[in-house]
Amino acid sequence: SNFISDETRKQIRAISTQARSIPNIITITRICSTPIICNLIVTEKYNFAMAGCFLAGFSDWLDGYVAKNYKQQTVFGTYLD
Repeated sequence: SNFISDETRKQIRAISTQARSIPNIITITRICSTPIICNLIVTEKYNFAMAGCFLAGFSDWLDGYVAKNYKQQTVFGTYLD
């Protein structure tokens, strides 16, 4: 009972490998930080929220820099970013 084709397995493996690149880890972390930053805004902790937004902006620049300069660009990263 083989529910997943070999081609689908290859695609899943490729996405999994790409997701573990440093730029994609940075991007996934930034995406996961969004609820925290939203909570900081809602609870009126504006200084922390601004710092979180600054860090998110910096991480956006950093993941692009690392991907381009260290040849770690991936299709998965293109969709994430």
